[in-house]
Amino acid sequence: MVLGGKGKIELNHNQYHYLNEGEVFSMDRNELHNFICEDNSDVTLFVWAPDSGSGPTDEVNPLQARTYIGQTRPGKNA
Repeated sequence: MVLGGKGKIELNHNQYHYLNEGEVFSMDRNELHNFICEDNSDVTLFVWAPDSGSGPTDEVNPLQARTYIGQTRPGKNA
């Protein structure tokens, strides 16, 4: 769910879906994705994600451990 801001999500390297405040979206498990902010503003999301086999804790959070911020993938423009 998009709590604030606007931007887009890139799925599978080339499919873009625009995101606006108040919208809800879903994607398949383990789907490659990239959030792109627009208008030099942040996008605030509320994320529901499945637990790992051990379950999330403050020390070991699977979603946080697999999140990369401010990086670009090889072969993509910055």
